[in-house]
Amino acid sequence: MEEKFDGMFMTIVNESKGIEGFLTSFFSFMRRKTDFFSTPDKGREFVLKYFEEQNRVYQDNKRKEEQKTKQKEEQKRKDEEKKKQEEARKTAKVVEVTDEEAEAIKRGQDLTITEKKEPPKPQVKVEEVKDEEKKDEDKKDEPKDDDDKGLIPVNNGSITDQYVWSQSLREVTMNIFIPEGIPSKNIKANVTVTHLKITIGGKVHIEGEFFDKIKVDDHVWTIDTFEKKRCVILTFDKFEGQSWWKCALKGETEINTKKVEPENSQLSDLDSETRPVVEKMMIDQRRKAAGMPTLEEEKNKDMLKGFMSQHPEMDFSKAKITGPGQNSFGNFNSN
Repeated sequence: MEEKFDGMFMTIVNESKGIEGFLTSFFSFMRRKTDFFSTPDKGREFVLKYFEEQNRVYQDNKRKEEQKTKQKEEQKRKDEEKKKQEEARKTAKVVEVTDEEAEAIKRGQDLTITEKKEPPKPQVKVEEVKDEEKKDEDKKDEPKDDDDKGLIPVNNGSITDQYVWSQSLREVTMNIFIPEGIPSKNIKANVTVTHLKITIGGKVHIEGEFFDKIKVDDHVWTIDTFEKKRCVILTFDKFEGQSWWKCALKGETEINTKKVEPENSQLSDLDSETRPVVEKMMIDQRRKAAGMPTLEEEKNKDMLKGFMSQHPEMDFSKAKITGPGQNSFGNFNSN
């Protein structure tokens, strides 16, 4: 029940362009459509009451998570200790004593016990040793699996200094950053089956070979904005479909294709209003997975500070402005 209106609230937050706009819209609605402000003291009491209530829930959940973490660490410590004890038992030497020695041990006498002699080990021929050494050398020379190396994918692609790229099994999209203020007519894109070249005012802006062949007849490029930056947005189909690329252009740092996320559904199935919201949430989640903050998190923190300074009559002494990925007053979690 608590999550029933999450989708609606997330839409309002995005439409309001952040926390300040959302709160302004909310209190404007309360002023225009209810008698909430007819008793301001009571209204302020309600706001603080429900803030404290949600804060308690947050703190309780936080404590529970910390307890779970401690329990897991304690269980891990016990398992490691148990493992060490088992290994110690396996490596312990077994000695054989006579009846007289056993009686002496019971009486506490200092008795040197002779370890049971092990049978002599069989002799290994020199030829066999050499064969084993050769096998070890051959194993060292075997090629290693490089597919398990590389960057953690962001939206199944990666972020470079010059562009951000993403991919599906069939398609690749490159958002190539360009300077502001350059007339569109001065920007040219030359795309072939294997090569990309973008020039601005006759000068090469970016050039390189694609990771693999593309279907050049199906490529489309436009000039638009991505992440609030002006870009050449290039989209094309892979020549060999149903495959994952390690990079968009050869020479860039490759991603780990074993960690890409399989496609479950198509964004094209969503309506025109829902798709932009879902795309933005997906990009934000990929950025968090890569250890990067979302673009709006810093903006939301600044807006919350502004709201607190504009409403000194409200008690924010227990509110905290936290960093990326943490739930508190002022952060909206899209999960």
